[in-house]
Amino acid sequence: MPLPTFVIVGAQKSGTTTLHDLLGQLPDAWMSDPKELHFFDKHRDRGLDWYAAQFHPDVQHQAWGESTPFYL
Repeated sequence: MPLPTFVIVGAQKSGTTTLHDLLGQLPDAWMSDPKELHFFDKHRDRGLDWYAAQFHPDVQHQAWGESTPFYL
């Protein structure tokens, strides 16, 4: 599995959910589900293989990512 090409960070209640949802509607973008994976702040002990396994982009996707505001 590939690692994300981008990560959305930001303050809570600053529009990260809206940005996540809008990016997920683009035909060449794929967004994680659930939105907040919390890898870098809560789940680093699960390892990079676990993090990479959360992403399932198709061949048409040019970018894929996740949104976890807590990273900021």
